[in-house]
Amino acid sequence: MNHRRWIYLSFVLALLLGGCGGMKTYLAGTTSTVEMYHIFDIKTPAPSTAVTTAANAGLGKNATDVQTGTPAQASAEVPAEPGRFKIAKLDNAALKSANCDGALWAARAQKAGVGTDNIALYGCLYKYQAGYQLDTFATFVKAEGGWLTLPRYVRSKWRGTPEGWADKAVLDMVHEIEAASGVRATHLEGQPQLPGSPAVASTGQ
Repeated sequence: MNHRRWIYLSFVLALLLGGCGGMKTYLAGTTSTVEMYHIFDIKTPAPSTAVTTAANAGLGKNATDVQTGTPAQASAEVPAEPGRFKIAKLDNAALKSANCDGALWAARAQKAGVGTDNIALYGCLYKYQAGYQLDTFATFVKAEGGWLTLPRYVRSKWRGTPEGWADKAVLDMVHEIEAASGVRATHLEGQPQLPGSPAVASTGQ
């Protein structure tokens, strides 16, 4: 009898421990780092002030926490080829950032997420002899599962997803620049694919 009771108690204990482990996993959920980038070419003789103002306006439609700057240009000579952003990670920083060295205009916008770190979006506008190049980079920590699954789902239906916000902010910048310059921008490269567009194509409607 004692032997059977011990076997029974061991079985029950195993079930309880397994249940606790499952509950712990459910409460914890999982996280992953998401990085997105897109590069656009805008061939136009439009003045720099018009293009940077347009980029500011497009970004401002999507965030109130926006930091912009127009770095001093070491040389007045406009290069034949545009620059390109570099991905960097500062010491003790949780996420990577965009280095806009040589850019005519640089910006960083931030938006709070649900159950995630804030999403950060960077824009680097480079001037070259044929026009301008806009480089964008977004990164955030995406949380899935866990006890915040339902609140996160409800919030995404109400306010959208981090990916959707980044896509809209990027396209709003591009469309504002198109409107100010009178030309269509060409999507040179990027990932993931922009919604409703070929992987590499003009963004004009």
